[in-house]
Amino acid sequence: MIFHQIISRFVLSILLVWSSSSVGATHSIRCDQRCGSGSNGPRVPYPFGFSEGCGIRLNCTETTGDIRIGEYLIQNVTSDTLMVNFPVNCSRPVEDLQQFWGANYGMTWRNELLLENCKLLRNECTAIPSELLSIRLNIQSCDSKKENVSCYSEANADYLDYRKLRNTGCGIVVSSILIGMDNDTKNSSAMFLEFQTLGLAWGLEGDCACHNDANCTNIFLPGTRNGFRCRCKDGFTGDGFRDGDGCRKERSKAKHLDSRVLLAVIVPVALSVLVLCSYGAYYKLSNSRKAHPWNDGQLAQIPRLTYREIFGATDGFSEDNMVTNLDLSSRQLAGVIPPSIGNLSFLTGINLKNNSFHGEIPQAIGLLLQLQYLNLSSNSFSGKIPTNLTYCKELRVLDLYNNHVVGKIVDQLSSLSKLYILRLKGNSLTGGIPQWVGNFSSLKFLDISDNELQGPIPHDLGRLTNLLVFFVNSNELSGTIPSSIFNISSIYYFSVSQNLLHGQIPEDVGLTLPNLEVFAGAVNSFTGPIPVSLANATKLNVIDFSQNKLIGDVPTSFGKLKTLVRLNFEANRLGGRGSYEGLKFLDFLINCTNLMVLSFATNNFRGELPYSITNLSTVLEIFSLGNNRMHGTLPAGVGNLISLTLLGMDGNYLNGSVPEAIDFRSTKGFYRLHPNRVRIRQPSVRTWRCFSFGIVLLELFIGKRPTDEIFNESLNIHKYVSTALPEHVMEIVDPLLLSAEEEQNINQDQARRVEECLLSVLEIGLTCSASLPRDRVPIDIVLSKLQAIKESFLSRR
Repeated sequence: MIFHQIISRFVLSILLVWSSSSVGATHSIRCDQRCGSGSNGPRVPYPFGFSEGCGIRLNCTETTGDIRIGEYLIQNVTSDTLMVNFPVNCSRPVEDLQQFWGANYGMTWRNELLLENCKLLRNECTAIPSELLSIRLNIQSCDSKKENVSCYSEANADYLDYRKLRNTGCGIVVSSILIGMDNDTKNSSAMFLEFQTLGLAWGLEGDCACHNDANCTNIFLPGTRNGFRCRCKDGFTGDGFRDGDGCRKERSKAKHLDSRVLLAVIVPVALSVLVLCSYGAYYKLSNSRKAHPWNDGQLAQIPRLTYREIFGATDGFSEDNMVTNLDLSSRQLAGVIPPSIGNLSFLTGINLKNNSFHGEIPQAIGLLLQLQYLNLSSNSFSGKIPTNLTYCKELRVLDLYNNHVVGKIVDQLSSLSKLYILRLKGNSLTGGIPQWVGNFSSLKFLDISDNELQGPIPHDLGRLTNLLVFFVNSNELSGTIPSSIFNISSIYYFSVSQNLLHGQIPEDVGLTLPNLEVFAGAVNSFTGPIPVSLANATKLNVIDFSQNKLIGDVPTSFGKLKTLVRLNFEANRLGGRGSYEGLKFLDFLINCTNLMVLSFATNNFRGELPYSITNLSTVLEIFSLGNNRMHGTLPAGVGNLISLTLLGMDGNYLNGSVPEAIDFRSTKGFYRLHPNRVRIRQPSVRTWRCFSFGIVLLELFIGKRPTDEIFNESLNIHKYVSTALPEHVMEIVDPLLLSAEEEQNINQDQARRVEECLLSVLEIGLTCSASLPRDRVPIDIVLSKLQAIKESFLSRR
């Protein structure tokens, strides 16, 4: 009878799926797309709306016309994303994020969350210095230190998982960063950041239900459910959905011009209009996407501003409010910057990042004597750095990252003594690093990496006593690092990787640079030992000096670095003492519980692998000791490293077998073990099938899934059942398996037989889902046992 009910459950599930999909395809309830009463309120496109019949229901404040999701203001809606305003809040609980997951929308991988009150600090996000985040988001107002702010993301998933977020142990979500792309792929070459913004991907569940004149895009919704979006074909306008407004032909019969041609005309004209207007609007464009961003068809993303809004933003068109800030970032604009921009004499800020502007940067920018902020990053500007920038003596930020700028770092920039951010990364600059950069006493952020700079690092840079970030990596710099730079105690990001540098790392570097978080000098020719003093820089997250000529032993004091995430010294000349002593540092690294990358491959280590490696960090993903001179066997407990994606032991003299604890089929790991004499014993297909079947069996009989909120890293479905057996078997069984009629009519003997049957089935489920393959049984034996249980139970009814 129990088995009959399981079969019935399958049938019922199929019927429920069919009926729900049928209901989802029919919308008999009207969707109210107008916010507020009357015809003047803002209207949103289907499937958005404010009533029960809408695919994605939003909230409307009738008095102001504000449109919200939950309690948060919607900034904009694109063809695939809801952009939500998510301002800094120092006391907002993580649970507040749950409202951003719904049936037809969810937070995507492009969101990076800034968290506080975490049990363990996390750093999983875009490489943005903590100081810049603190400045950009004003986190100082939370009375928080930058080292207490964690960053959470899930770059390997389409959507963030709310349950995983809860399991981080973090209590407060301060704000967010949205990663924007030139397309929706994780390999996009053009990336930009939206601060204090959340991005929710949206769609409707089910099969395509688009208008005949619309294209349908199949997508995945949260929970890997199938969904779709609609978009009208060229020449048509509307929302594209069959249950919405559908599509209709555009009224204009004029041919469509290429968008880049239009933008090339519109931008210069717009700037000229601003010049002609002697009374402008102080209206920051980055905040203009906030009230009523929707319109039909292709104008859906262009904000409309009413006369009242413009009047209010300009203080009644007062002449005292000239245009002071031009923010056109991430608007998909193209063309060149016209020389007439130099006539906007009141400008203090220009932000054109993440567009497709090209041509030379106009010398006319030098006419903007009040300019404090110039960000032209992630465009296609070419030519040389304009020498007239020398007149912009109020400039605090100069950011030309990721363009095609050539030539030298011009001496005319030496007059910009108030700079605190200088970022020229990712161009084709040549020549050397000018000595006068050392005169910028306010400079906090220096990034001239990924260019073609040559020559030595000037000793004068040691005068930058307020410097926080020092990035000169990926150039052709030569010589030694001046000792004066190692005395800038404020530095916490230090990278000189991929140059032609040599010399020794100072013995006291951990004392003179106590705030280090990243210390990188890979792919150079550094010599000498690893400084023991590095352990005094207790905030270190990354140490990477791979591909150098370092010698000696690895300091055991590295075990003090509790926040260490990456430790890479591969391709050096370390070790070589011919005994276990050379590998002793591994015993102390078990204290580095956040370690994710550990590599000492291609060195001179000898001896046997210490058993202590089995107790390394459980979040360790890459562990490589390949191409050394080690012998012996792999310790049996290596399987404890449950997060490994790469175990590199190739090129040694190991022998024996891979421990059975390493299950090659139940991990995403990649193992490099050749040319050792290690035999790999993989579990048979039959035992693997048994594992999957065992999990399904437990699901069926207890009515819980492995992904339910009750389960976490310390409690899985296998442990949950094994803890309850045998005394509490009836407490964990799905109550739906026993109907009310059966409970009333069965006697004590029958109840005992039901309990015995359930216990036998669950024990088989536990055997199949054992963690070690050797403890599982072949699937054919499992089926035979289940058949025997069924026949025994039915024969005694």
